Amino acid sequence: MHKAWYTIGDNLNKYFFTCARGTIDAAAWEVLPCGPLTILFCASDTAGNEVCQDVVVVKQAADLTALTLGIAIGGVCVVIAIVGITLAIKKKRGGNFP
Repeated sequence: MHKAWYTIGDNLNKYFFTCARGTIDAAAWEVLPCGPLTILFCASDTAGNEVCQDVVVVKQAADLTALTLGIAIGGVCVVIAIVGITLAIKKKRGGNFP
């Protein structure tokens, strides 16, 4: 994996991260309305292949200024991204899928 990032809702700003655990950008999170929000996790490899997976979360009216991305959410998405990129690379190279 070369780069990994996420976007939140309709905001097209890319927020880059380097590990499977971190926090959602607090300033971006605070301006979002309450209710269901889509967080789009993306990853790319050095060949330029890119894959994304979305997760829907619900922002509640409470003191939630940041959403912690743990293994349960972020890790799964990163694994999905890595698997997707690997399959995309194999497909481009004419390889067989397992």
